[in-house]
Amino acid sequence: ECYDNCTFDHCFNKGKITSEESGSGIVDYAEFAHIMCCYNEGETDCGGGSGGISSSIMDSDLSNCYNTGNIQACKVLDGSDVGGIVGFAQDSDVSNCYVDCTVSDDKEYSMIISSAYGGLFYEGQLESRN
Repeated sequence: ECYDNCTFDHCFNKGKITSEESGSGIVDYAEFAHIMCCYNEGETDCGGGSGGISSSIMDSDLSNCYNTGNIQACKVLDGSDVGGIVGFAQDSDVSNCYVDCTVSDDKEYSMIISSAYGGLFYEGQLESRN
């Protein structure tokens, strides 16, 4: 978790992430963070909010990232979001990201970002390849 001015630059994950709560390939929760040039190739199997890169970002920048790890979210908690890149985003910039995986859960989900509030700004290419 990151709460103030953290930077994740050229980080990657290739291992399986398993949690009864939220989880993701790079950072579970990030606020006022800079996430760039990161990727996840590991499977994510969580019971709460989940994303290939992050389960939740607020007031953050996420760019040039990709996820190819499948996301399986069983028994998702009420109010949890599941997305190929980010589960939940608020007041954040997301740019030049792609997803090439399977996202599955028992609720609504999105291949890129499941739920967004506030000023979410998309720039460049956001692409789902699956």
